[in-house]
Amino acid sequence: MESFGARPLKRAVQTILEDKVAEEIIDGFVDYSDDAVSRFVVKFRKKYGCEPLDYAFEGFDVAWYFLNALMRYGSDMKDCLPSCNMPLMRSNYRFANLKADHGLENQSWRMYQYDSQSIELELIDPYQTNTMFEE
Repeated sequence: MESFGARPLKRAVQTILEDKVAEEIIDGFVDYSDDAVSRFVVKFRKKYGCEPLDYAFEGFDVAWYFLNALMRYGSDMKDCLPSCNMPLMRSNYRFANLKADHGLENQSWRMYQYDSQSIELELIDPYQTNTMFEE
């Protein structure tokens, strides 16, 4: 029987937890403490009798974003998408027209801050000013 001291055990636990955190970042992150996410999950469970998977969140975000943009801007939607920002559950959309006559491209990305002490991920909006990199 192999025994572990405090340090090897701590490293093993950290490795397991950090691997799980890395998987969450790669797979995408849904903040279940968010009110909109909670309401979505409750309604999804009631309608389908199961937990929503990643595609359920992504599909909802796509439909919510573009249908709201269509309601707000109508036939001018394409021209207004670069200024259309709304909170979504899992996705981010920041459209930009990089080249004339080439349509719009989603320039969005997400950044997470990992706190190894509390084992939590915090979504950082890269488009907002924050103090993450300040000393």
